[in-house]
Amino acid sequence: MAAFTTSDDNQLILTCSCGCDEGLRVNIDTSDEELYCYQTYLSANWYKEQGRFLSKLKKIWYIIINKDYYYSEICLTKNDWEQYKKWINSH
Repeated sequence: MAAFTTSDDNQLILTCSCGCDEGLRVNIDTSDEELYCYQTYLSANWYKEQGRFLSKLKKIWYIIINKDYYYSEICLTKNDWEQYKKWINSH
Protein backbone atom coordinates (compact mmCIF):
# COMPACT_ATOMS: atom_id res chain seq x y z
CA MET A 1 0.00 0.00 0.00
CA ALA A 2 1.22 3.48 -0.82
CA ALA A 3 0.08 6.57 1.05
CA PHE A 4 0.35 10.07 -0.41
CA THR A 5 -0.57 13.37 1.25
CA THR A 6 -0.85 16.90 -0.08
CA SER A 7 1.47 19.64 1.13
CA ASP A 8 -1.27 21.15 3.35
CA ASP A 9 -2.17 17.70 4.80
CA ASN A 10 -5.85 18.05 3.83
CA GLN A 11 -5.90 15.03 1.50
CA LEU A 12 -4.67 11.48 1.79
CA ILE A 13 -4.57 9.00 -1.08
CA LEU A 14 -4.13 5.30 -0.35
CA THR A 15 -3.42 2.98 -3.25
CA CYS A 16 -3.36 -0.80 -3.19
CA SER A 17 -0.05 -2.49 -3.97
CA CYS A 18 -1.47 -5.83 -5.15
CA GLY A 19 -1.81 -4.61 -8.75
CA CYS A 20 -5.56 -3.95 -8.78
CA ASP A 21 -5.00 -0.16 -9.12
CA GLU A 22 -7.73 0.65 -6.63
CA GLY A 23 -7.54 2.96 -3.67
CA LEU A 24 -9.16 5.47 -1.36
CA ARG A 25 -8.99 9.27 -1.33
CA VAL A 26 -9.73 11.08 1.94
CA ASN A 27 -10.30 14.85 1.77
CA ILE A 28 -10.73 17.05 4.87
CA ASP A 29 -12.65 20.29 4.22
CA THR A 30 -12.38 22.61 7.22
CA SER A 31 -14.35 25.40 5.50
CA ASP A 32 -17.62 23.43 5.49
CA GLU A 33 -19.37 23.20 8.86
CA GLU A 34 -21.75 20.39 7.95
CA LEU A 35 -19.66 18.04 5.82
CA TYR A 36 -16.13 17.72 7.13
CA CYS A 37 -14.65 14.68 5.41
CA TYR A 38 -15.12 13.14 1.97
CA GLN A 39 -13.92 9.64 1.16
CA THR A 40 -13.88 8.59 -2.47
CA TYR A 41 -13.30 5.09 -3.75
CA LEU A 42 -10.81 5.02 -6.63
CA SER A 43 -11.81 2.29 -9.04
CA ALA A 44 -9.62 0.57 -11.60
CA ASN A 45 -12.71 0.07 -13.80
CA TRP A 46 -12.87 3.70 -14.92
CA TYR A 47 -11.64 3.00 -18.45
CA LYS A 48 -13.80 -0.10 -18.73
CA GLU A 49 -16.91 1.94 -17.89
CA GLN A 50 -16.15 4.59 -20.53
CA GLY A 51 -17.33 2.45 -23.44
CA ARG A 52 -20.81 1.72 -22.12
CA PHE A 53 -23.47 3.83 -23.75
CA LEU A 54 -26.12 3.40 -21.03
CA SER A 55 -23.73 4.40 -18.25
CA LYS A 56 -22.87 7.55 -20.22
CA LEU A 57 -26.57 8.34 -20.59
CA LYS A 58 -27.01 7.92 -16.84
CA LYS A 59 -24.19 10.38 -16.18
CA ILE A 60 -25.69 12.87 -18.66
CA TRP A 61 -29.09 12.52 -17.00
CA TYR A 62 -27.59 13.35 -13.59
CA ILE A 63 -26.04 16.48 -15.08
CA ILE A 64 -29.34 17.53 -16.69
CA ILE A 65 -31.25 17.23 -13.38
CA ASN A 66 -28.42 19.11 -11.60
CA LYS A 67 -27.18 16.22 -9.52
CA ASP A 68 -23.63 15.06 -8.93
CA TYR A 69 -22.63 11.64 -10.21
CA TYR A 70 -20.18 9.62 -8.15
CA TYR A 71 -19.18 6.01 -8.41
CA SER A 72 -18.84 5.79 -4.68
CA GLU A 73 -18.31 8.45 -2.03
CA ILE A 74 -18.73 8.73 1.72
CA CYS A 75 -19.48 12.11 3.31
CA LEU A 76 -18.91 12.46 7.05
CA THR A 77 -19.86 15.15 9.52
CA LYS A 78 -17.20 16.34 11.93
CA ASN A 79 -18.61 14.12 14.71
CA ASP A 80 -18.70 11.11 12.39
CA TRP A 81 -15.12 11.84 11.35
CA GLU A 82 -13.96 11.99 15.00
CA GLN A 83 -15.64 8.65 15.72
CA TYR A 84 -14.12 7.11 12.56
CA LYS A 85 -10.67 8.48 13.44
CA LYS A 86 -10.94 7.10 16.98
CA TRP A 87 -11.92 3.67 15.63
CA ILE A 88 -9.07 3.65 13.06
CA ASN A 89 -6.50 4.70 15.68
CA SER A 90 -7.65 1.96 18.05
CA HIS A 91 -6.86 -0.74 15.47
